[in-house]
Amino acid sequence: MTARENDCDVFIASAAIGLDHRGKGGPMADALMLQIRETAVERCRGLGKQEVLLWGKIHSKNLPSQAMVKRAEFEPLEAPGLNSYEMWGVRFTVE
Repeated sequence: MTARENDCDVFIASAAIGLDHRGKGGPMADALMLQIRETAVERCRGLGKQEVLLWGKIHSKNLPSQAMVKRAEFEPLEAPGLNSYEMWGVRFTVE
């Protein structure tokens, strides 16, 4: 999955959950991912874009983050690179 010419290409540089909320079933992480998605839609709608490619990089050993993005319907975009990071992403239509 790569960005297409008319996509609104949104890269998540960083997303984190406080230590006191980690490992407690994911509600805080899921709320964070929903907020990121809603913000991306708002921005892309303002740019007149119809499709969003929302993506980020996750270390191949960071299984909790991988579980979080899987729940948000992300999928791996490619195999880990030399630095052990994988690109994960999701494409969706702005409604």
